[in-house]
Amino acid sequence: MDKRTTQSLKIRTIQQGDRSADKHVQEFEKAALEAGYEGYPLVVEFKCSLNSGLRRRLMELRPMPVTIQQWYDKAITMDHQWKVARTEESFYGKVNGTVRKPPQHGQGQEQALSLQQGYQ
Repeated sequence: MDKRTTQSLKIRTIQQGDRSADKHVQEFEKAALEAGYEGYPLVVEFKCSLNSGLRRRLMELRPMPVTIQQWYDKAITMDHQWKVARTEESFYGKVNGTVRKPPQHGQGQEQALSLQQGYQ
């Protein structure tokens, strides 16, 4: 096979896997450039290369990305947001359905009371 055919095959088989969207986009851009892909076919291949969860979230956006650069940017942003949310859930104790225990009697009652009064 010649180099262009090899690169076309690479872009059609590349998958995000467990890599960040940032790293995946870098590799995908390089493969796309070497394969000579552009326009709508490039967008189609990129969507196919993403993890299903990320692809689904991107497909639910309104307005949905159109250009390949919009797809790259949104994929990176959403992947980053998901990682931040996962970290915060871990920090706040909401992983695996567990909820962080409320403060013990006497600890933080003043703050909890002021928050309750603020919502009434």
